[in-house]
This record gives sequence, structure tokens and C-alpha cells, in this order.
Amino acid sequence: MITSKGRGPDLALTYVSGAGIGQLRVLGALDGIITMITSTLFSLVITLLCTSSLTFMLSRFMGKAQMSVQWGAWIVVVLIASVLGAAATGIQALTTRFENSVSVISHAIGE
Repeated sequence: MITSKGRGPDLALTYVSGAGIGQLRVLGALDGIITMITSTLFSLVITLLCTSSLTFMLSRFMGKAQMSVQWGAWIVVVLIASVLGAAATGIQALTTRFENSVSVISHAIGE
């Protein structure tokens, strides 16, 4: 929701330059999907680093430890986050159509 709020001027410029509502909807949805997949992949990398360091420390102190990652849970998290991100930014793209795009652009440049 935070990133979709900042996309208002971009979507207003796209709308003023002749984009249809379907194109705005697709642009908003793709932006949400890309943002959410990127953020969940970053969190996966951070989780893997933490899990591997914990496994290393446990194997050092206890003699044996095995790292386990629940890939099914991560796939569900990525899918749910992508759907929610696409919905949030798609709704934001739909509201741009009803706003006065010229006033959004003038407000963004400080006039």
C-alpha cells in the first residue's frame, strides 16, 4: 500500500499520455507483483542466512545439526503476497482514472 501511494503521479502521467484504464490496471498489478516478489525473495535470503548460521552454531556446540527449509510455506507466502500486492496497486491504478490527473501532476511538481 505504501509503494502504491507513491505511484499516483506516475499513473497520472501515464493516463494523461493516453493510456487506457485496462493498461493502468495491468501496470498497477505488475508493479505490485514485482514489488512483493522482490521483497519476499529478500526475506528468503535473510532467513536462509540466519538459518544457516544457527545450524552452523548448533553443529559446533552439539556436534550435529541439519538445516531445513520449508519450501512449500515459502511458495505460499510468495503467492499470497503477490496476489495482495497486485490487488493493492491495481486498486490504486483504478482510482487514478477518477482523479483529476492534471492536478495530481501539478501538485507533484510543486505548483
